[in-house]
Amino acid sequence: MGVIIPMEDKKRDEFRQTPYPPPYPPPPYPYGPPSGLPPGYPPPPPGYPPPPYHSPPYPYPYPPHSTLSGKGGLIVGILMIVGGIIDLIAGGVITMAGLFLSVIPIIGFIGGIYAACGIFMLMGGIIGILGAIFALRRERWTFVLVGAILLILGYSFIFGILSLIFLILSKDEFMS
Repeated sequence: MGVIIPMEDKKRDEFRQTPYPPPYPPPPYPYGPPSGLPPGYPPPPPGYPPPPYHSPPYPYPYPPHSTLSGKGGLIVGILMIVGGIIDLIAGGVITMAGLFLSVIPIIGFIGGIYAACGIFMLMGGIIGILGAIFALRRERWTFVLVGAILLILGYSFIFGILSLIFLILSKDEFMS
């Protein structure tokens, strides 16, 4: 007596028994087979190695050097991290003080202003730290610029001014 195979298993076995499709033909080379030379050069005489292939010009793979010789993003990043941490701490303290002052009936309005300024400093510190991360990666120059400007508006204005100066000097290091 034979074994009854369900329909799904028959389809699976048929699929397994189908041959693989033929491989794709190799791509045609528009200028002949690759020889390691740029197009337009004649082949070297026999017995001599081919001439060295020069790297492509900028923008591949790195931007040109700035006046800070590649250290500008690092300097900006460190200054902005320190300034962002100072703004986070100061913004937290000012926000908490403003919230405590807002409970007092007569000077509650001043406490609200303090709390709003503290929240602004917290946001500036967060954006400053994010800008520092982008500065260390040497990406998004405009975001790093906004972070440095926001650091100038907080308690860490010295770090913001220094990071802004170094950021302008090292603009060529950034990808965008």
